[in-house]
Amino acid sequence: MNKIYKYKLRDTFAPQWVELPKDRLILCVEEQRGDVCIWATVGVGDKENVKFKVVPTGGGHPDGGTYVGTVMLDNGDIVLHVFVFSGN
Repeated sequence: MNKIYKYKLRDTFAPQWVELPKDRLILCVEEQRGDVCIWATVGVGDKENVKFKVVPTGGGHPDGGTYVGTVMLDNGDIVLHVFVFSGN
């Protein structure tokens, strides 16, 4: 049975890895209480480290990244775009 889980991302601009089940579907990216979070439908079984990159508006689109969503922090003063990479 699949369940929906939340995973926090750091709002740093360096690449970061999150351990997720291989059987997953990323649903959305949102701000929650000042944190950048992703929600995903996940299955049980093997996990893998998945690479994410958070890029500010005006930053470059990371090569090989797939856009996941945009998050606004500090009442919209900071706008961040989240990308995920496959084949890690």
